[in-house]
Amino acid sequence: MENRAIRSTIWKAALILLVGGTLGLAAASRLGGWAASESPGLLYWSFAEGRGALFRLDVERGLTARLASPPDYRLINPPQLAPDGQHILFEVDRDGERALFITTLAGEVLFESDRRSATRLPVWSPDGQEVAFWSTRDGLWRFYRMGWDGSGQRQISTRVGLMPYTYPMWSPDGQRILFRLWAARFGATIFLLDLRDGSTDDLTERLSAAGDLAWSPDGTRLIFRSEKERNGEVYLLDVVSGALTNLTRDSAIDFQPSWSPDGQEIVFVSTRNGRGELFVMRADGSEVRQVTEGGGWQPAWSPAGDQIAFISRRDGSDALYVVRPDGSNLRPVLRLTQQIIFLGWQGE
Repeated sequence: MENRAIRSTIWKAALILLVGGTLGLAAASRLGGWAASESPGLLYWSFAEGRGALFRLDVERGLTARLASPPDYRLINPPQLAPDGQHILFEVDRDGERALFITTLAGEVLFESDRRSATRLPVWSPDGQEVAFWSTRDGLWRFYRMGWDGSGQRQISTRVGLMPYTYPMWSPDGQRILFRLWAARFGATIFLLDLRDGSTDDLTERLSAAGDLAWSPDGTRLIFRSEKERNGEVYLLDVVSGALTNLTRDSAIDFQPSWSPDGQEIVFVSTRNGRGELFVMRADGSEVRQVTEGGGWQPAWSPAGDQIAFISRRDGSDALYVVRPDGSNLRPVLRLTQQIIFLGWQGE
């Protein structure tokens, strides 16, 4: 992997790639949801069909399920499936303004944001019952939350921005939201909002060079890539104590960290052996081990913790792979030949 690609900021939620069919798998299309008993699934958005469509790939059985298409507007950002798998968030360009739609998998519109103001960067709550978003309903960008059906809309922070950027990050325990905005006289700022009392903690200095942020499963820690040392390191921030720890401490470029579901381990990409490969370490930075050989990036740990999905060009063309955390049972599951957006695991 070239250094330019390695140093680029790649948002974990989505990466635009070229995608095609399954490798060695019998793919079968079907419309609708899935049963809870189905095997692990990877979600991706494909632009191969008109305005695009959301698909689920059953990793074990090789089934691709077409789940939903967007409303009749241009899609701005990748769609977001609710944690319960029943509703989808769409951010679209509606007649020149950013707008939010919430639909069922069948495409029924359950909520459409007000046409009198712009709405952007929506994100689901961990339980899928609420949505946080930015809106200009009073002329300025302010932060709001509401029920998935649009009920109970209310402002949740007094912070006002010239322009919000990047998706807010709702902690898995539902108690905090990390958000970024451009503020007058201050430029790019990062705040941690405590939903229990409405207070905000300014994390701009501690996260000034941060990318690839990810919440720990218990909602008390953040891991991220930092370029304070100019080479890229994986750091951990304890949001309760404020303690900041460099986990990797290596001269190589370390980036794209992802938590295991139990919060005990972290997978990340490192060039310490000459090119980008997947490594796993304990949450305190100890017991580092290499997982892949042949290159890999954008790792995503499965909700069950038994597989890691990642992208590689090991066979000459981009493909999506899965591997066990100990490096065994590595196999390709999707060949990347048409434009798609890889969204991660179902239930992630």
